Amino acid sequence: MLDPNRALPGRPQRVLVAGTSGAGKTTTSARIAALLHIEHIEIDALYHGPDWTPRERFLTDVEEFSARPQWVTEWQYGTVREQLVDRAWNTHHKYPHRIDAIRRRRPDLTIVRLRTRADIERWVDGPLTGAVYPPT
Repeated sequence: MLDPNRALPGRPQRVLVAGTSGAGKTTTSARIAALLHIEHIEIDALYHGPDWTPRERFLTDVEEFSARPQWVTEWQYGTVREQLVDRAWNTHHKYPHRIDAIRRRRPDLTIVRLRTRADIERWVDGPLTGAVYPPT
């Protein structure tokens, strides 16, 4: 991870956008996908069937698209969150003990605020207190 003033060393291939209801996750996801020239998967469209009922194929559809090499989607629906983060978030593979600790201690986590490389390193190596901001 780099600070906001530096370019990424490579282009992200799998991107999750997190946020509260109505925060603009779908709009942001679509814009990121357009900028990266990769597919945007609107996860709500996979989840909802007629009359807003859950679709039977939701888990299968998520399994299929998340196995692809490139995609952008919204990070929601508890039944698939772990699967999506496992396939998208490179940090998870580098620091699995930190991500697992957050999952156990803060299942309602919505924001991790990291602005610079130093912030990230302090978060990875330090205590969770002060680095994790719960929803207000």
